Amino acid sequence: EYAAMPLHEKAMENKWLAGGSVVATLLVVVGLLVIGGII
Repeated sequence: EYAAMPLHEKAMENKWLAGGSVVATLLVVVGLLVIGGII
């Protein structure tokens, strides 16, 4: 049943996991911009 769920429903089931992955992605993007000298 869980495997058949669409991705956005899985994200709603795992709010901490989804939130953590969003935060981690933002940190990686900001880190790459800083390393690239854009910020």
